Amino acid sequence: MKHFTRFFLFLALSAGLIVGCDPETVLGNHEDLLTVSPSQQKISADGTASFTFTFKLLKPSKDNVKELVDLKETETIATIHFEATGGTVNPASATTDENGNVTVTFTASNLESFTGGTVKGIVKRVKGKAADQQGNLATATATVLPLNAEEPGGDVQDEGLKKADGLKDNTYVYDNQSYTIGTSEQDYLVYYHKTDPDSDKSVVVIDFCREHPVNNSVAGGMVHVTPEMLGKEIDMLANENGMAFINFWTLKDPNQGYNSETNPETNLNTSTADKKAQLEKATCKVTKNADGAGYTALAYFKTKDGKEAYYKMKATLEYSW
Repeated sequence: MKHFTRFFLFLALSAGLIVGCDPETVLGNHEDLLTVSPSQQKISADGTASFTFTFKLLKPSKDNVKELVDLKETETIATIHFEATGGTVNPASATTDENGNVTVTFTASNLESFTGGTVKGIVKRVKGKAADQQGNLATATATVLPLNAEEPGGDVQDEGLKKADGLKDNTYVYDNQSYTIGTSEQDYLVYYHKTDPDSDKSVVVIDFCREHPVNNSVAGGMVHVTPEMLGKEIDMLANENGMAFINFWTLKDPNQGYNSETNPETNLNTSTADKKAQLEKATCKVTKNADGAGYTALAYFKTKDGKEAYYKMKATLEYSW
């Protein structure tokens, strides 16, 4: 696949960018970033919802590619103020922990009449070695949904997909280890529409990867379904038109190619009969996001030797194929 080749070439070129830095100078030229997970959530039966806001520092490299700064190394903390609509948020202000995280709880003002709300985080101050700045430095907003909110495709039924659906957005699990997409500017998470050259059918694709900050592994994956499959739970071992995969690479030698003897690959793939034959189970479900921006993909794999892999990917950025 032409795009897939470009996708991993992008990874190969970006490998090795996250490196140790001088804490006394790293904050002199940087960008503040705030993200929130989950990006949207229904309130619970008691009228509450919980969100984790994560502060990140990005620093341009020599090639003008932004690198993720180690907050622990630079002893950086951020003060985040929170605002809510449709209810209240607690705490109203807090400082981040050593990983840049703050978790807040939203409480609906009136559970019976609640039709939706938001929680907005605003970074007001960043303080660390060689940096102390104030102002509205970065923002992120989460959407709070009412209990009766309609979800595209309905509730998840498959037990494997339930595991995937229980993850935070843009998270995957392989062999009991959890990983997150979106921790650096080198991460890749997009959706696009194209015509499948093999079947001449229109398909929806979610494509993603994660560049590990210490350069020892990279994971990439794709969900590839036809429009009529949206919102449905698909058995990919039985459906010829559904395709999903996830690759895990061990970069023992970052100077070597991704598909080489020095960098072995674990590939869970349903694109061909021989790949499917390695799997005991493979299911996926792709739905349109409630706000209409992009798609969310759930996928679950179980190999014949008993290993599990599953993920929940939310793509809101469209790539022009």
